[in-house]
Amino acid sequence: MLAAKGPQRLSPSASPTGPAAVRAILRARPKLAQEPKNAALTLHGRTARLPNPRNPTELLAYTFDGCYGPESTQISLFATDVVPVVERTLAGYNATIFAYGNTGAGKTFTMEGTLAAPVQYLLEEIPKRQNRSPIPQATDLRISYLEIYKEKVYDLLSPNPASIDLPIREDANHQILIPDLTVTRVASLGEFERLWSRGIANRRTAATKLNAHSSRSHSCLTIQVPFGNTRVKLHLIDLAGSEDNRRTANAGERLIESGAINKSLFVLGQVVDALNLGASRIPYRDSKLTRLLQDSLGGHAYALIIANVASSDTMETNNTLNFASKTRLIENNVKLAEQIEERKRISDNVETVHRGKRVKSSSPATISSVDSKKSKENPFNTSQPSSLQTMILEKRIEEKVAQKLREMSKGTILSPLLKGNDLKSLLRMEATSPLSKKPRKPRQRRVNDDPLDPQVVQLMPLVEPELLRIFNYGTLKEIKELKEIGAKRAQAIMEQREEGDLQGMAVLVERGIITNKVLGKIIVANSLGHVDFVPAHPVLSMVKHNPIIMSDDL
Repeated sequence: MLAAKGPQRLSPSASPTGPAAVRAILRARPKLAQEPKNAALTLHGRTARLPNPRNPTELLAYTFDGCYGPESTQISLFATDVVPVVERTLAGYNATIFAYGNTGAGKTFTMEGTLAAPVQYLLEEIPKRQNRSPIPQATDLRISYLEIYKEKVYDLLSPNPASIDLPIREDANHQILIPDLTVTRVASLGEFERLWSRGIANRRTAATKLNAHSSRSHSCLTIQVPFGNTRVKLHLIDLAGSEDNRRTANAGERLIESGAINKSLFVLGQVVDALNLGASRIPYRDSKLTRLLQDSLGGHAYALIIANVASSDTMETNNTLNFASKTRLIENNVKLAEQIEERKRISDNVETVHRGKRVKSSSPATISSVDSKKSKENPFNTSQPSSLQTMILEKRIEEKVAQKLREMSKGTILSPLLKGNDLKSLLRMEATSPLSKKPRKPRQRRVNDDPLDPQVVQLMPLVEPELLRIFNYGTLKEIKELKEIGAKRAQAIMEQREEGDLQGMAVLVERGIITNKVLGKIIVANSLGHVDFVPAHPVLSMVKHNPIIMSDDL
């Protein structure tokens, strides 16, 4: 039997234009002194095997583009898998390298040990290639460094990094831009290390029960590499780790940070699932992180994911392996950065020409003459009633109302005449008059001013992602089984799917399906063990990729 054709897998050295699958490699960190010594995870070539957390008699097998055990070094990882990506930027392609894994799995160690190496490599290689090129070009690098903290974007190279939440924009060619982000020229490794140290010092970290120096934000270092008349971008992204707050013992501010991290990683999982399913809508806009990764997942850039795991934690390791193996199914349509820039210039020129045509064909003089002609043909055909019309209609309505009031005063109760044809005629006249054609305000939905209880606010980030998964993708029966929902609300929630995926529980309040009081009850009830819930892991969302199940004797 022939195997189904998967996405095109490229050797690390290849750099064609066209379809290219996201590459995923696995790195297992060494065991810590306090961790159990038995190794649940085993590596065999490019395959990782792990006992099924829900059925230890089964082995799950995941295949990657490369596997690095606890004995691996930064140098070997860089030389084998990072250098080929850096080479692609020198060939004119945008690229992204990002580290993924649960908290304490070694992501930041991997990325910070890797960040300086590409810069040093580029600073050495660019002058060599410039000397071989007949066309003069720049030899300096430019870098920017940002973090996403609680869904806000901050400039880590700014003198006051926490002062401004930077917006994320998108140009006509779907390229992501961040206005006002500091971009600094780097001509030597020493200059880079000084800037890099400043950025690391500005990044948010805190101690949790599982990690004494846990990153509380996602970070992205962007290196702009000169290539011809443009600059190619290499993004190096360190994702904050997914966290089970029952194990990290997060509370207060740490709990809020964890909720933001988990929610953004949940959306990242939705993006991966949507790309693999060929969905018409990819939810890039649902979080700042996925907006930043838009060109790296399903876009025009090369992408390498480094999945970091701690082999002693079977459940978290399985989640990471599952997610990383699914990213290998994503196929990017790789293009040279110059092609993207050229398409942008053409698009801008076409838009300018079209805008000029529109201005020429609908000049103010033309519009004015047409309107004047219509006005002369029918002086009463106007959206705004004249003052004379207004006076006449107001007088008629006043007379009708006065007549009805006189009729009402003759009886001891509300006159039945008001329910008859006369009232209908009055209302019809008022509704069809030019006076009634003023813009109507949209009908206000049910207003609920009750604030959410502080306990609910703290629980929301933990429970909301899983509830949204069930609301958006579950069956009617599954929704009804949730606490405090019931048949009527379940049906109303199902009907909301016609308007697209729910992006938050607050949407149900805005649409009048529930009140804040009911929302609080739902959050509290379903956080007490009633939902089979591991906080906000991407792999909980529409898991369509089933790992190979192997027998226990392998």
